[in-house]
Amino acid sequence: MATCTKCEEDKSEDCFGKRPNGSPYRICKECQKEYRRCRYWRKREELLAYNKEYREKNREILAHKRTERFKVKKFSGYDQQKLRERRKRSVTKWKEKNKHKIRAHELVRNAINNGSLVKGTECEKCGKQGRLEGHHEDYSKAYEVVWLCRHCHGKYHGSGVNGVVEFIRNSKQSKTT
Repeated sequence: MATCTKCEEDKSEDCFGKRPNGSPYRICKECQKEYRRCRYWRKREELLAYNKEYREKNREILAHKRTERFKVKKFSGYDQQKLRERRKRSVTKWKEKNKHKIRAHELVRNAINNGSLVKGTECEKCGKQGRLEGHHEDYSKAYEVVWLCRHCHGKYHGSGVNGVVEFIRNSKQSKTT
């Protein structure tokens, strides 16, 4: 048992973090968490500015670290060639199974490029502007596309709602009430 110097409660040893040299901190993990949260909000603008400046100054170093971390973390101990082959087989299998989807995507892309189909400017569910994704309710009707932001598109596919029109209608009703 040890006493936290912040909340002055007696707590077990596992409630306290350890320093790099192995000795325990005198402030419990809960009090440290609260302190860090308050400190962040107190110095938020200063911390954000510092982080932005650091990222801009060290762009190449950070990019290199990200790629190295990805290689080590994700694929350490794996045969790179086997992973590539496995991914290729997976993609090929999906393409064989979903030729109708690929065809619809190609038709929409070509129609947008030649100007016969106009891509929406805002999400039809939430109204957010920016990068939009086309959603096909029925892939046999390739040019009937509902334009959704990535967030709403993901929510739609995870919602279990039958029909994107009902999905959009439900969100618009909940906004008005």
